[in-house]
Amino acid sequence: MQVIKVILRSMRWIIPLMVVMLLLLYFTKDKWLNVLGYKLIVADNVISSDVIILLGGEGDFSERSRKAAELYLDGYAPKVLLTDGTFDYKHDMEINKMLSRVETLGIPKKAILLEKQSQNTYENAKYSKEILLQQNMKKALVVTSDWHTLRTRLTFRKVFKESDVELHFVAAPSEYTFDQWWTHHDTKENVPLEWVKIVYYKLINRA
Repeated sequence: MQVIKVILRSMRWIIPLMVVMLLLLYFTKDKWLNVLGYKLIVADNVISSDVIILLGGEGDFSERSRKAAELYLDGYAPKVLLTDGTFDYKHDMEINKMLSRVETLGIPKKAILLEKQSQNTYENAKYSKEILLQQNMKKALVVTSDWHTLRTRLTFRKVFKESDVELHFVAAPSEYTFDQWWTHHDTKENVPLEWVKIVYYKLINRA
């Protein structure tokens, strides 16, 4: 009986506290939801490097390819490594579309390296590392969509930990800003899913 009395007394302040916290979360949701969105974006200083690593997965938006082409044309690296081994719904390799896109944007074929095995961000890092070590490359700019940069940095740093390759991460701006991301068709799916993937990568020791 004494234990029950203690629990009942505790509930008198626990329940009101929970109600207050829920109300606070509700009325400040715009602020903390925005934080969740912007926390996904990381960006390092852009420095001269041996290669620009361009991650696949941009679909038809092209923001990653445009950023990689911009960096190449500005002279930040003499080589661009495309990394993507996935197929689209027509069973065409995504990397072929990436190749065509970056050539159209001004990157010559002689400057392009291809990695066609990777199926996810972890394998982007794994197979890119193999190529960079084979080519004796010491510095790389890693380009991906802004919302994908946090997981990319966590993953690549994990994979490259034992190497002496210096990595810098570049965020390619998405079509939408992250102000009120939950109101846009693409970002309201990307942001929660990306956080789930980050937690998953942490759990399986990939980040």
